[in-house]
Amino acid sequence: MSLQKARILIDQDRHEDAVAELLAFLDQAPDDPLALTLLALCRLELEEYNDAGAAVDQALAANPAFDYAHSVRARILSERGYPEKALASVDRALELAPATPGYHGQRSLLLASLKKWEQALQSALTGLELNPDEPICLHARSRALTGLGRVGEAAEELRQELAENPEDPMIHANLGWLALEKNKPQEALDHFQQALMAEPEFTWARAGLMEALRSRYFFYRAVLGYFLWMAKFAERSQWAIVVGIYFGIRGLRYLGSEYPVIQPVLTPLLIVCAVFVYLTWTGPTVTNLLLRTSRYGKHLLSEEEIRHTNKAGALWAAAALCFLGHALIGYSLWLPGLVLLYLAVLVCSSFHTDKGWPRVTLNRLTLVMAFLGLGGYLALMLGIRGGEYLLGSFGVAALFVLLGANYLVSVKVKR
Repeated sequence: MSLQKARILIDQDRHEDAVAELLAFLDQAPDDPLALTLLALCRLELEEYNDAGAAVDQALAANPAFDYAHSVRARILSERGYPEKALASVDRALELAPATPGYHGQRSLLLASLKKWEQALQSALTGLELNPDEPICLHARSRALTGLGRVGEAAEELRQELAENPEDPMIHANLGWLALEKNKPQEALDHFQQALMAEPEFTWARAGLMEALRSRYFFYRAVLGYFLWMAKFAERSQWAIVVGIYFGIRGLRYLGSEYPVIQPVLTPLLIVCAVFVYLTWTGPTVTNLLLRTSRYGKHLLSEEEIRHTNKAGALWAAAALCFLGHALIGYSLWLPGLVLLYLAVLVCSSFHTDKGWPRVTLNRLTLVMAFLGLGGYLALMLGIRGGEYLLGSFGVAALFVLLGANYLVSVKVKR
């Protein structure tokens, strides 16, 4: 029963064993602030958020001036979806230990999550003044510079760090994401592979590797560029951009109806816009389907991603059959085909929502829209009264449900 053994277990990612060791230690010293803080950290890694919060609160009750406990509390609050409260906790840690570079890096990343890029950069630079080699500060500086659009500067500084630490997984991962920003998927792929060779469980590098593999498909590169660009904006600004794109497309359609002479130019442009907008919702899933045919890509997909692509792929296949059937036998089968394409958007969106009420809500909305669209078509074809009403309700609700799905994807569940 020792804290040293518990730390070793934590370093080995054996958090359940570390919890047992720490609980045994706390039986002898129930108010030890370090043991309680380490217990909170393990509970956090095990996603036992309530127990993690209780342990760190007990640590701070035992020693309110324990800076490390405030830092761990900030991590817990951040994971639970309270970035502003997390920022207040890490600020308290810095008040107690202002010369700790890691706290400055932690503060920088929290500010970056709030899209406060200038403040994030300043916090990262303050930490690097205290320790030029602090990993979290190097990572935070890169993220802040990228958010500010200074990608070249970020890449140059990381290359200098890489020359001194050629096997550092965090530096490789950062360079990989910067290469994606610059639309260089092969360079990104090389860096992510290097990062995962050094640290196989590095989830951020794995996510980057997936994006690099997807970017090998030319149509996805523009979609990824759009995602990375949008990620630099605060939520309100993102909504303003989405609404602006919608009204921009509406405006182009209006111009085409008012001035038929420009229709030959506008029609291809509107088709391209429609395809691009559709891919912003479905692009990751489309490329996941393609990756399942790849020798390497199919091994990178999780079971949840495979199940998700199965659902979306089935909807796309059914839509294709509907369009083919319309061409061969008619019966307005193009209509259920369009409904199925729409439902695929909702299914793709559900994968990117947080587990809990946002995903449950979106799944229920998907079922409602399936009933309105497909049920309305069947009722219409079978001569059952109410079919027109169901299809009309589908048409009215479609845009509002898409906006709702966009909102649900952005919601972070408070854990």
